[in-house]
Amino acid sequence: MSIQRLTNVIRLAPRLSAIQTYRNNTSAATAAVGHVPQFKTLAITTPKPFVFHVELNRPKKLNAIDREMWLEIRECFETLAINPDCRAIVLSAAGKHFCAGIDLSSVMAMGQQLAESDDVARKGVIMERTIKIYQDSITAVERCTKPVIMAVHQACIGAGVDLITAADIRYSTKDAFFQV
Repeated sequence: MSIQRLTNVIRLAPRLSAIQTYRNNTSAATAAVGHVPQFKTLAITTPKPFVFHVELNRPKKLNAIDREMWLEIRECFETLAINPDCRAIVLSAAGKHFCAGIDLSSVMAMGQQLAESDDVARKGVIMERTIKIYQDSITAVERCTKPVIMAVHQACIGAGVDLITAADIRYSTKDAFFQV
């Protein structure tokens, strides 16, 4: 099913009086009353009752995943997992490509941080903590108790492939391509 067709299905379905966009600064603890935190790299809407649309929202960077997006993905899916107003989640991406993988500028910043230490053990600890943060984000999608549907278009590279493998259902457009 194409992104356009999926969008049309959502448009034709019964809606709330207006599309609700949740963009308030609340914690995961307040998710029980139906609130979702505000994110810089993710856009969250509810196109129909009980369906949340999470959109990777860094189109100028081809939705490359930086440290901030990793953290926001984890927080978003942990919050939606306990939100009683959420029964399903559709994840897609804004812009030309679904995901260009890990943002190399954030990897370069980590490289600079590693270069500051001469101790190999400290470098290992920094690497381990960073990788664990990234892995926990993917795991949050996998462990989400609500069905997660990925809608992929165009390029899905590296970390994007890791992200979509954690979903319950994956749809892609005919022009989608995948690269590890």
